[in-house]
Amino acid sequence: MKVKEIMSTNVTKVSPDTSLKQVSVLMKKYDIGFIVITKEDEAIGVITDRDLVIRSLMEDGNKLVKEYMTKEVISVDADSNIETALDLLAEHKINRLVVTHDNKVVGVLAISDIMNSSFDQDILYCIEEIKSPIDVYVVHEVDIPDIQIDTYEL
Repeated sequence: MKVKEIMSTNVTKVSPDTSLKQVSVLMKKYDIGFIVITKEDEAIGVITDRDLVIRSLMEDGNKLVKEYMTKEVISVDADSNIETALDLLAEHKINRLVVTHDNKVVGVLAISDIMNSSFDQDILYCIEEIKSPIDVYVVHEVDIPDIQIDTYEL
């Protein structure tokens, strides 16, 4: 099975000069948590809902996405086999890959796309490995008025 057979082709892309506020509005509007940052249709970064929370927490929403995006884009060619995509997901411990063809963004492949496709038990095992924690965490409660936050330590 090829990546292009199960990838999502509805890709939300923005320029690196897009504000964090605009990215947040897009994520809410389209109910997504992953946006590809492009320059002339080439992926130069990605930003996730997690990036917005972790990296820009309490920052000015007018800051630009290029200040917070993940610059190392992990991508897979649309003609690659699913096994290649699974290897990349596992190696980088990520949930989504940018899908390219001739270095142009053509889609996004999420673990959920693979799980919703017809897959065999070996692929299911690989997904379980990607999603399972690799370290043991100890939970600590942080007391902030009106908010309970659990933090994790190795």
